[in-house]
Order: sequence, then structure tokens, then C-alpha cells
Amino acid sequence: EKAQGQQYLTPSEEKALEKYLKLMADLGNSVRIKCLPSLAFSTARQRLTNKVTKPPGKNWARGFQKRHPALKSRRVRAIAWERYDKII
Repeated sequence: EKAQGQQYLTPSEEKALEKYLKLMADLGNSVRIKCLPSLAFSTARQRLTNKVTKPPGKNWARGFQKRHPALKSRRVRAIAWERYDKII
């Protein structure tokens, strides 16, 4: 409980962000881990408090990933040029 007070996002905001990331993955549009801090920052700025929030720290995205083990990160490889012509 003490750690929740120190987290950048509230538990409900983190749950909403996790739900959004799962939805994007189901639609085939995975979100890069380096984009997570900007998503969290825009979520935090929508709070009703007038306090100006700072962006999350540099290790926040990895901590978020550890707190939500249902989210998996993968390396995306470039498609081979031979296959590229068949897609278009």
C-alpha cells in the first residue's frame, strides 16, 4: 500500500493503461516500450488536480512491465524483402 502512494499512476490508471495496451495488441498494433512513458504522462495530465506533473522516470516503463506480468515484450524483426512484395 505504501508503494501505491509513490507510484506515478494510480492503480485504476495503470489498469486502464494495461487494458489499452492489450486492446492495441489484439488489433495487431503493438506499442513500443519506449512509448509507455508518454502514454503515462498524458494520462497523468488528465487528472483533475491543478498540480503540474513531471514525466515518469527513465526506468518507469520497465517497472510497469514488471508490475503487469500479463504484458509481454517481444522483439520485432524486419520482414524479408522477398516476402514484402507478396504483401502489397
